[in-house]
Amino acid sequence: AERFDLGEVLDRTVGGYSTGMRLRLGLAVAFAARPRLLLLDEPLAGLDPGGRRVLASALAERRAAGGTAVISTHDPLFAGELCDRVAFLVEGACAAAKSPDAFLDDLGSETRIEVRFSEPPDRTTAGPAPASCRETDWSGDVLTVSVREPRTALAEVLAWVAPAGAVRAVDIREPDLGEAFFRITGRRLGVEAA
Repeated sequence: AERFDLGEVLDRTVGGYSTGMRLRLGLAVAFAARPRLLLLDEPLAGLDPGGRRVLASALAERRAAGGTAVISTHDPLFAGELCDRVAFLVEGACAAAKSPDAFLDDLGSETRIEVRFSEPPDRTTAGPAPASCRETDWSGDVLTVSVREPRTALAEVLAWVAPAGAVRAVDIREPDLGEAFFRITGRRLGVEAA
């Protein structure tokens, strides 16, 4: 209870706990038995940043003590930092499984700039891609560009596509497990995959 910051509320009935406090209580109970195998389904959902840090610390200690945890999560950063092995599941089937480092090695070091237009752009007005663009993919109202130096390439990409149509949004995607999931499955975490 102390580890999951529940020490001050132990005298209250659980019915008076907030959602976050109930989540912490469930985690405290799961860890209290010191199981060799923990199965955690979306343990981050509803946890505040402090709770996430406590959970990460508890998982690291369990690993050091020889325990194992199987965690389902839509958080690629959490999985990348804490997991030895990651499996991408789509509609109940394993699409890929390997270490986080192996997934990142497959991605390479290139950043992707994703430009979303208000409506399908007129690509013919954009002209040739700037030299900073290593790979481009036009798909409907989205342009995805691979670049090595996103800070300098962003301005060039936006100037290049400006004649093609009104830009609605721009995302810069650094190589991470979320990007690896997208490359393998064609789905974004938290959108189609949720």
